[in-house]
Amino acid sequence: MTRHILYLYTTLLVAALLAVSSAYAADHKPDVIHLKDGSTITGGRVIEESPVEIKYQMLDEYGSISEIAVSDIDLIEYFDPPNEYSQAIGLLSRGDHKNAYRLFEVALKNYDPEEYREWVPMLCLYNMANTKKVQGMLDADPKILGEAAELYGRLAAQYPNERLIHKAIYLRGVCETAMAQYAENAEDADKHRTEAIQTFEALEKSAAELLKDPAHETARIGWTLRAAIGAQRIKIHSAGAKDLRKLAAEFDVLAKKAPKGKEVEYEALSERVSCNFALAAAEGKGWDEAEKAARALIEQIAAAKKVSANDKAVLITRLYLLIGDYCMKRAEGISKTDPLRREVLLKAAGAYLRPPLLYFANEQTAPEQARALFSGAQALIRLGDTANAYRMLRTLRARYSNSEIWKKRIEALLKTIV
Repeated sequence: MTRHILYLYTTLLVAALLAVSSAYAADHKPDVIHLKDGSTITGGRVIEESPVEIKYQMLDEYGSISEIAVSDIDLIEYFDPPNEYSQAIGLLSRGDHKNAYRLFEVALKNYDPEEYREWVPMLCLYNMANTKKVQGMLDADPKILGEAAELYGRLAAQYPNERLIHKAIYLRGVCETAMAQYAENAEDADKHRTEAIQTFEALEKSAAELLKDPAHETARIGWTLRAAIGAQRIKIHSAGAKDLRKLAAEFDVLAKKAPKGKEVEYEALSERVSCNFALAAAEGKGWDEAEKAARALIEQIAAAKKVSANDKAVLITRLYLLIGDYCMKRAEGISKTDPLRREVLLKAAGAYLRPPLLYFANEQTAPEQARALFSGAQALIRLGDTANAYRMLRTLRARYSNSEIWKKRIEALLKTIV
């Protein structure tokens, strides 16, 4: 055998081995499941999904199958995303929601069931709805929120027996609640409140039907409570003192029914805190007690073992915004010559600035982060600290440069200090 032929054989053998190795690696690339307690499960693939659990089969020689409760899952990283889907996820991490939406839409349109698993169209729809929700919340735009609500409804209708069914119904109710808040007139607000309540009732019904097995009691209780919290939350902003006390008591009851240490317990307690602040605003007293309760709850959530990092960020961000909002409201009733006013405004600014310092803005917290920075700048302006307010507004303008609404708000506030 000549050296030339030996070299040729060796080259072909190496190429064949590399091809086999590459094919083996592709065949054995796992789906990675991130759990809410911070741990991960890897080494296998999702082979079946339901509203209750997913089945996960290991890729080793034994191929053992385990069942993982949907309520314990924070995120699933599937091993085989289409290119457009991966690019869209990258755009989301940079806050480019409009272009991310476009790419999710392309991935959905190009979906080939012979090439990709069924998670692709389901997650495309889910992320399309999420990007619209974030845009609608950022811009306080009922029209965009309506588009998000429609997409969540479409997701629930097309995938009624998949793991995202209850989350889709719940988030549709969240969008409709926000549409009521941002409605242009009372008639539209009433209409959207009614729609939201109907959606939360549908969530309760779906949980009762799909999670009726006694083995799924924890999941059923969780979604039933979320439905009740969502329906009651709508009433807080329009309630008088008497009704606020009733709502506060109802949220206490809901919190006691919740699985201990789970996010749904803290959601109910957060609404209880919201009632405390609303009651303080209505009666002009009880501010310190409401703030103390809010800060105590923040500490509880931060230390919770069964709540994911993402859920903690959402809950704690909203609580700090509550503290900031009501401190600003409290300051309005205090004389400018009273030292207490400065103290309260400093508390407001501190509360608003905590979320941007503690958490990176993502699709769940972007609207709250934007509002925190903007409101923090407003508090600093009232304190006379225009230099830091200016820096914050420039940061906000750079971060949310794709939002025309925020550009206008920021420019208007900048004109008051420049």
